[in-house]
Amino acid sequence: MNLPFQPDPLPLREGLRRLRHVVRRGGETAREVAGGAMGGREMCIASRLATAVIAEMERIAEEFDRMASRAARQAFGHEEDLTTTLDELHGNAPIGPSLASTLYTALTLVLKHIGSDTLFVSELAAREAVKRWQVLPGRRRASGGQLAAGLAMQLVDRQVIRGAHVDPRCVVSAPSVRPVAIFAVMLWLLVARSPEESEAALISAADIAAAIAERVALVFAERDETGLIALLEKYRNNV
Repeated sequence: MNLPFQPDPLPLREGLRRLRHVVRRGGETAREVAGGAMGGREMCIASRLATAVIAEMERIAEEFDRMASRAARQAFGHEEDLTTTLDELHGNAPIGPSLASTLYTALTLVLKHIGSDTLFVSELAAREAVKRWQVLPGRRRASGGQLAAGLAMQLVDRQVIRGAHVDPRCVVSAPSVRPVAIFAVMLWLLVARSPEESEAALISAADIAAAIAERVALVFAERDETGLIALLEKYRNNV
């Protein structure tokens, strides 16, 4: 149904995701406390109660998030396209909100794969990064690697990946997590892939990025777009 005015559902979805993220982090803390509670029967009971309450809050937040996502698809008729490549977005091709949604989904999956899903990915910030990237001078004549590097820097500038706590079980060092996740997704966006291959290609890109984490972190820290392009072009055929 086409309405004369369609409210933007993304702020609501983002708010619900933040709520779910905060509740999940609180739930993890409560479970840690419950697991280590040795202060008597009353403390154990309180810990179990807190864990149960937080688990229920998390379930409710997840259900509202799913409802908001369904409403967005019905209102705008789009979903993330996990097969789009940056080469296909070359030049003045129109870019809808699906790219920001794709970035959100891919970054979330990469962070989970490398063991740091304690961080929060902002789709609102991703959408702003895409908007800024679209108007960068010279985009129409840019190569795939140049497009990816430009988008990567916009994602960094808009702080798409947020939070301070990096899980100690993460396979890369804390300062490398954000650069590695963004590099992996940019590498993945450069590779042609079928829907069936998409997730496997993303995991492969994440493994490559983690293996060269120090080099990736360095080019991001120095904002060395030339070095970033070189790394992307070097490893894109390994995905």
